[in-house]
This record gives sequence, C-alpha cells and structure tokens, in this order.
Amino acid sequence: MDDAKDRSRIFKKNAAILRTQYPELYRIITENRADTAAITTHQTKTGLPGIEATLDHNLISLHSKIDPVREARRIADSVMDGSEQVIVLIGFGLGYHLEKMLRKNGHTRFVVIEPDTNIFAKALEVRDLRFALESDRFMLFVEPDTVPFDEIIPEAGTVKFYIHRPYALLFPEKTDKLKQAFLKFSNRTIINTATLSKFDRLWTRNTFKNCEYFFSLNGVDVLRNSLKGFAALVLAAGPSLDEDIEKIRQLQQNIFIIASDSVLRPLLRHSIIPDFVVTVDPQFINSFHVAGLPLNEGDAPILIADPAVHPSTLRNYSGITAISSSVFSPGQLIEEFSGIKGRIAAGGSVATAAFDFTRITGADPIIVAGLDLSYAKGKTHLSGSFIEDYILSKAYRFKTAGSFYAEYIRSGKPTAVTDRNGCRVFTDKRLLLYKSWFENQSFSNDSTILNATSGGLSIPGIQDVEFKAISRFVSNGHEKKQDRKKIINAELKPPDISNAGISRFTAYLHRAKKNLQSLQGLAREACSIASRMLKNNIGIQTGDKSGASPPGVSPLGKSRFAAEYQNLTCSKLLRRLASIDAGILSFREENRIISMVLQSPIHKILGDKALENKQDALKNSITLYSAMDEASGMLIDLVSLAERKIARYVQ
Repeated sequence: MDDAKDRSRIFKKNAAILRTQYPELYRIITENRADTAAITTHQTKTGLPGIEATLDHNLISLHSKIDPVREARRIADSVMDGSEQVIVLIGFGLGYHLEKMLRKNGHTRFVVIEPDTNIFAKALEVRDLRFALESDRFMLFVEPDTVPFDEIIPEAGTVKFYIHRPYALLFPEKTDKLKQAFLKFSNRTIINTATLSKFDRLWTRNTFKNCEYFFSLNGVDVLRNSLKGFAALVLAAGPSLDEDIEKIRQLQQNIFIIASDSVLRPLLRHSIIPDFVVTVDPQFINSFHVAGLPLNEGDAPILIADPAVHPSTLRNYSGITAISSSVFSPGQLIEEFSGIKGRIAAGGSVATAAFDFTRITGADPIIVAGLDLSYAKGKTHLSGSFIEDYILSKAYRFKTAGSFYAEYIRSGKPTAVTDRNGCRVFTDKRLLLYKSWFENQSFSNDSTILNATSGGLSIPGIQDVEFKAISRFVSNGHEKKQDRKKIINAELKPPDISNAGISRFTAYLHRAKKNLQSLQGLAREACSIASRMLKNNIGIQTGDKSGASPPGVSPLGKSRFAAEYQNLTCSKLLRRLASIDAGILSFREENRIISMVLQSPIHKILGDKALENKQDALKNSITLYSAMDEASGMLIDLVSLAERKIARYVQ
C-alpha cells in the first residue's frame, strides 16, 4: 500500500464520492488542511491495510493487526441484535467495523463521528471506502464542534451508542464530550417519549375542552416587552427557596415576580403576591396549585397557562388569565381560527416555561431562584407547597413523608454531585435534563441572566450571585412598578371575539366530525381485513389446509391450485388495504389530530424489533388500525363537546 500510484488511485475514487456527498469536508481535505504525516499505515497479516496513530510516543492501531475483518464481524455481532434503528458510532478508522454493520442488516442507520480529520484523510488514501460513503444509511461528521442529534435521530425507536475502543485511548476528552452530548439527547428523548405516551390523550382532551378560551382569552403575545426596563425574579419550587422567602417579601415592591404554580401557595402564606404565575401541567391534581386562592379578583396574580391544562384550572381561576400557543396539533389547529396566542418554549418543566415567558416580557435582568436542580436534605420542593401538603396527607406510621420523597428520588436514577456551595447533593436524569435546557438557553439571551438560588447546581453560562446581593441589580428608573402594572392590566382587558373565526371553527368542527366517522369506518374495515389475512395465513404461507381438493381439481394439482388461489386472494385484499390507506391519508386535517393520540401504538411499533416476517407486519397493522378506530371514536366525542361549548359564542 506504500505505492504512490495506488494511494493516488484510491484517493481519487473516494474523493469523487466525498465531493458529492460531503462537499465542505472534501474542500477541507483537498486544500491540504489535513496533516496525515503523524498517521502511519501498515499491512495486516491478512494482507489488508491497517492504520496507526501516535499516543505518548506509542503507536495505537485503530484495527486488528492480524485480521481487521474478523474483528469487525465480532464488533458488529456484539453491538447489533436487530432491534436498533440508529447506531451512533464514534471512530471511523478505515471503516471495517462500519461496513460490517451496514452489511449485517438493511434497515439500521448510522451516525458516524470521526474525531480527527487527519485520520480520515489518511483513510481516504489507503482503502477503498466507496461502499460506506455511497450508502444512504450512513451520515458522517468529521471533527465536529457539535452534533445535532435532535435533528438527525428520530424520537421513536432504539438508538445505540458505540465508541471504537482505540479512539477512547487516543481522544479521551473528545469521546467523553461526544458521549455526554449523546446521553443528554438520549435522556431527553426517553423523558419526552414517556411524557408524550403518558399525556398524549390528556393533552388532546383538555385542549378540546378548553377550545372556547382560545377565543375569549388574550394570548401571551399581548405581554411581549411589557416588563422592558424592569428586573424580574423567576421562582422555581426548589427546597432552597425556604431560605429566601423573607428576602423575597422585602423585594416584592420593586421587582416583578414570576412564579411557577407550585410556588404560589407558599408565597401567599408569607404575604407575597407574585405578579404572574405560570402553569403548564395537564393533570387535574395540578389545578390545586391555583384553585381556591384566598385572594380578591383584583389582587390575584396574572395566570399564564398552557391551553392544555386541566379545564378546571382555567374555569375556576379568579384573576386575569392569558394563554400561550399550543405545541400540539389540536391546539395549533384551533389557533388557525382564533389567531396565534404566542409561543412559550417547552423545556419539560413549569420552571422552564416561567423562564421563557419572562424573556418574552423583555425584563432585564432576569434573576432565577429556587432552581436547585437537586434534592437538598432529601426534599423535592420548598415547604408549604401543595406537593408537600399532598405527600404529608398520604403519609402514615409505616410510610413517612421521607419514604415518599426517597421513593420519588430513586425513580429518577439519582447520582451524587457537588452543588454551588461545595456540598454533596443528589440529582437525577430529569433534573439534569432541565439543567442542560437552561445551559443551552443561556447563550441566546438579550437580557442578563443571574442565578440567585441559595444552593443547588451551578449552570454554565448563567452567573451565580448571592440572593442578598440582587437588590443592586433592581433599578427601574423613574417608573414605579404599580404604574407599569396598571398598563399591563389594561392591555389584558377581554379581547373582542372574532365572529368570523368562531363561525369558521364551528364549520370545521361539523366537517371534522363527519370525516372522523368516515375514518373510523375505514379503520374498522382495514382491521377486519388484516385480521382475516392473519387468521387464514393469507399472504403468509402457501398451501390449502382443508385436506380436500376443490371440485374439478385432482389431488396432484391441489397444491398448485391452493398457492394460486391464495395469491389471488392476497392480491385482492392487499389492493383493498392500499385503497383504504389512501382514503385514510386523504383526511389531512383529521390526521393532524389523530396522530397526536396514536403516539403510544406508534412508539410501540417503531420500538419493536425489526420485522422478521409478514405475520409481524400484519400484527402491527392490526394494532395501528385498532388504535385508529378507538382514537377516532374518542375524537368524535371531543368534537361534539367542542361544538356544544362554542355554540354559546355563535351569533
């Protein structure tokens, strides 16, 4: 492989593909930015090319020096079991292990990250890589700053992560950084998928039940830049907030307070009335954070609510309410008739929503407190919160409140870390997900962001400050907070309801109900056909199981006749299924909604092992059609309810 002509020939073949598939990488390589001098090649005992890199004056081989193909086969067998939809592979080397994985099955996709440009440039010279480079199941990143896992890896399905061992030795910092980035993505995906599977129907149900509020309430866009020139204090419900309640009370006349819903009751017990309270959780129990407050209508904080919260939250709140835009298809569809309400970023917790709402208001600086992101003294929330009261009400002699807290903390797979004060505390994958969200958001802010949490974890990109020192950041010029509040309240007077929007939405609901009924009929027919095919082995195997020859057919011709008969039957049924599928897909608006409530069966199907036979495919079809039948029925009931709710606004 030392022959210059051979190297030139191989490089030209590889580079020709690279130029088409990865033009920027081609430019970097061909402009001689890559230095391959420190990368050496050798011939393995089987005659195949090998490659080595230097570490502390020692050569580290990136593949077996004896038989790299055999090694690649062993790696593929150990990593792959047939269930994986995507494999993230760190370390390309000469591509032996990737090629073996690509050949092992025809459905797995690969995200390959090569940490060193020089190694990849040398690989282009010494081995024909066209099989890998031309594959449409292969995505390559060479020495990337970041890898957009969120954009390139689907949320559903099995994703595996593999670091080629020599790379962990050669590039420990790079590989660890890539591993941590993948783990953040993986944890976020797991949590998001679990949350969506748990709440998909609840979000849909609540959104339709709340449909009237899309027309009768203001959206958060009305409050854009409403706090410009003022500082704001965002309060999460971490246990460290117990230490700062008195300081918050002293500050409340000079700073706008935006509280997450779980902080509201503890604040009121200390005579602190926040200016805004944010709520996003769809569950009924969450409505107790803001229900039945001991406040007059004029004193209650402005409620900022996701439109998928439980209906009792919006129905029973005594103060002014504004809603955000929905991140889910049912709410987005309603906003096409009501108008856009204004989006708040969804980061998985009410604290992230409260923070992003505060950014919309234009407040500067934004100071966060109670954002522990850890469990101080074994507690999950500050004292006096509804959650704590609920746990205490459930505790008894043989299961104390501490047991409830410990059980919850264990469920998140806790890990020990050091907090901002140097103390050992426990956190978990859920809280670390929120930490990474705030860390990512810290780089895209126009306002100054300060973290005044008295304990908990520091967040890279956000400056830690002592709570007692935040008063020096509060300067509102000559305008008083109360004067600005009067302006805000005036902006939030009930909006004029669009009769045209109401009429168009009413017409849509009538049309949607008819279409959903048609969809339900198609799903039932498709489920019946697929069940019949599965029961009678149609399209799965050939042969007549009856034992008797059809009239006019000799026993010798029986097997041939049975095969032809089954093929004709299968063809006819498959054509009908294809026709039904086309009919289902033609209802585009209804499919936007129905897909929301089919998340659980979709994730189940996509998360299963790769299909091995037609029988598995039919079973999956039956699962999906049955779920579509049930979901259509649920949505028909919800649309009927929405029709009754919206009828009071029709003139």
